[in-house]
Amino acid sequence: MTCFEKVRQRLREWAMRVKDARGEIIANITTDTIKDLCGERYFSLPDKFEKYIDEFRIKEGALQSIADYRDHFIHPFHVFIIGYYILDQAREMGIKQLKLIEDDENINLKAWFISSIYHDVGYPADKFEDLVRDFFEKCVGRQMSSQFDWSTVLLADDNIMHIDKLSSLFAKRFGDQHQAMIFEKWFHKRLLEEHDHGVLAALMLCNQGWEEEELNRFVYDAALAIALHSWERSTGKTFAEFNLGSLAIEKFPLAFFLTYCDYSQEWGRRVLLELKKHEAVPIDVTAPDTRLEDIVVSQSETKVTLKYSKLATELITEDKSLDQLFHDFGNKFQSTWHFEDNATPKFIIEGKDNDNFPIGAVAPRRLQSTKKINK
Repeated sequence: MTCFEKVRQRLREWAMRVKDARGEIIANITTDTIKDLCGERYFSLPDKFEKYIDEFRIKEGALQSIADYRDHFIHPFHVFIIGYYILDQAREMGIKQLKLIEDDENINLKAWFISSIYHDVGYPADKFEDLVRDFFEKCVGRQMSSQFDWSTVLLADDNIMHIDKLSSLFAKRFGDQHQAMIFEKWFHKRLLEEHDHGVLAALMLCNQGWEEEELNRFVYDAALAIALHSWERSTGKTFAEFNLGSLAIEKFPLAFFLTYCDYSQEWGRRVLLELKKHEAVPIDVTAPDTRLEDIVVSQSETKVTLKYSKLATELITEDKSLDQLFHDFGNKFQSTWHFEDNATPKFIIEGKDNDNFPIGAVAPRRLQSTKKINK
């Protein structure tokens, strides 16, 4: 069997086991599956990469008390599944929508696995600061900033070298070597001032015991994708300061693909909580908010369709409808990415409410309006 076929078989085993499972059982099954995929039969990843999966799961458990915290352990595996399905279908149909790194499909799949599985491992460090602030505000009655010193990250391992490599790779992909210095300054700002989990996870990935040949062939590309997957958060001051705009999808295909699949993955999570007001809302965390309705891959477009439950639509603030949220989301996503070639297929994320009314967002704006799709 090819690597794609072997992975497909393992994912089917995972799906059969989680079908009737709940809660921690699903987490256990998912943990075992991720570890298997890390092994020699599939992707042959370093031991450090696999071992951190357990650590990440434990660390995330401490964050569940934060009111607006959403799952970031099962979520990355679901992101991998979305991307795998798209790549596998495109491969079988002979569609070359995105060449993530190179022509070797096994390298592309391995790069996709490590970037999707690892893209949120820096999230606990990001959210632990919120946990500390929340503790002091509720228990002491005053707001206090955390004492975490993120500058020490620069002194750990070979992070200075890794940032230099990532900056050079960004400039190479961008097509302008002058961009290396700009990206390096942006990276430092995101790490030291904004404490972004994406740039932290990128450095964590680079320090997982890779051989130099692996680093240069696919790991740095995966790390760059992880650093850029929260690129849209850099709007406003950061964009103005560094003169950064939207990125061409053709130049950063893996970063775009990670962003697209990350935004598409909503089922089983607290839906759209990051877009609603910061208010405590009673939530039945055992009830699925969303289900994955369909993934369609064709020559003209790739579309992920989600169906939202009544619970999800009730959580939305009174001044925002599901339609408006998808419209805003589409504008934000399209201000982040653009195609250089207008003939390139569309990548769509579509949401359906209880009445099966399709509401969608598409990337990028140059290809299609973000108004209601298929109304």
